[in-house]
Amino acid sequence: MRVVYAALAEPGQATQALVRLRALRTGGELPSLEGWPMMLMTLCWYVWLGALDDAYDTAQRIVRAFKRTGIIDVLSLAALWMPELIAFRRDERFQDFVRDLGLIDYWRERGPPEGCDLKGERLLLL
Repeated sequence: MRVVYAALAEPGQATQALVRLRALRTGGELPSLEGWPMMLMTLCWYVWLGALDDAYDTAQRIVRAFKRTGIIDVLSLAALWMPELIAFRRDERFQDFVRDLGLIDYWRERGPPEGCDLKGERLLLL
């Protein structure tokens, strides 16, 4: 994690940070990466390092965890609305991610997040 934060301070280290972060994910060295807070933190790190494909791979792990347990960590999901994750939210895959988590149905009932509008099955970022 130090390597990730060092890369945020020094972008030239991003490649090394991504290699290390991917190794943690695929090597199973840290099983705690499967918990809600760590999955969302990992997603954030990938976005901050410019690795949207990796972020969406992590997003799919979040969806699988939700489908397996039926539990969403609402507090952790608040991180998705940080300004630093705008690239993640603007990506077309974000629509499938929030739909797979059942958030479109939730927003249809309760209203969309602040700064957004709901048009059918799509969350529009204003």
